[in-house]
Amino acid sequence: MKKIIYKGTIEESDYNRVKDIDSENYITPDGKTVMPKLTQMPLRDLAILSFTSENELKKYYTGNEEYFSYSVVELMLDTRIQTSNLSRHKVSSFEDALYLLYTYSEEIPQADDPKYLSILIAADILNVEEEDIIEEARRDNKLYSDEDKNLFVPVRWIGDWYNDALATLGISSVIYIQTRGTGKVKILIERDLE
Repeated sequence: MKKIIYKGTIEESDYNRVKDIDSENYITPDGKTVMPKLTQMPLRDLAILSFTSENELKKYYTGNEEYFSYSVVELMLDTRIQTSNLSRHKVSSFEDALYLLYTYSEEIPQADDPKYLSILIAADILNVEEEDIIEEARRDNKLYSDEDKNLFVPVRWIGDWYNDALATLGISSVIYIQTRGTGKVKILIERDLE
């Protein structure tokens, strides 16, 4: 199932449900059940954040560990080379979803239109280098700049890339991306790991 939704096109019922989801509570798609946060992040979600398979993580990094402290995962994300000292991350795992909140420094350029994000933010979300974002966005004719020569890409394009990366891992998902004003991006990945 390929369904990528961002704030500009989200259906009202989905938007109202997703906007109320936070790092502690997940509201199921039927809107009736609130699921609590898991006590630790399962390996399956760490694999999603790393854009790799569970088997690869076990083989090279985690051994037999199946669950990880949120604070360690957030530290891992906060210290990645793409935005070291420029971003903070909040992650939560639920039975059927992964919640990510990216909070960015004012040093990162912000687009006037919430349908676009800086290539710095895109690189952080997609766990790649800025040069990779620029190259792919140019190839897809999705790279934009402002009057100060800051580079931006569409939120939907980021969602497509994310969804394609998860599909390559055999993960079917619905991805919601909300730009939450200056310096915040919320991502909810409702996953089906069949």
